[in-house]
Amino acid sequence: MEKLIENFKEWIRHNTSMTIGLILCCIFTLWFFGCQSRTKSLVDSTKKVTESELNVEYGSAMRTLENELQTLKETTEDRLQDLHRQDALKQALFNNAMLIADSGNLNPLGLLSLIGTLFGIGAVIDNRKKDGLIKGMKVNRES
Repeated sequence: MEKLIENFKEWIRHNTSMTIGLILCCIFTLWFFGCQSRTKSLVDSTKKVTESELNVEYGSAMRTLENELQTLKETTEDRLQDLHRQDALKQALFNNAMLIADSGNLNPLGLLSLIGTLFGIGAVIDNRKKDGLIKGMKVNRES
């Protein structure tokens, strides 16, 4: 056994550059084929991730952004409807005021119509606000 070790040491001494080359080839082979490539994470830039982990993070981020975009669209639609209701209320008030100014007396049917319009618009606004709160609670629960 000692003779074998001695022969190995002598072979290394005579073939130093070839030994270094073999060692470097082994190291590079392990590095090229043994380690997966990594890059910075989308979520945490201090963390390194592989390609598959990066794809999972990307999909998750896209779903989050799509949910936020959907919420933004719904909020915008609700607020536009609120603006339209306010404009309708202003128009109804203006029409009744013009009718009173034109005829010189109060129209009871027009007044009842105005009160009904105000009540209906108020009920719709209340329902829309409740719907928004319920949707917000569902989105928060899913997240």
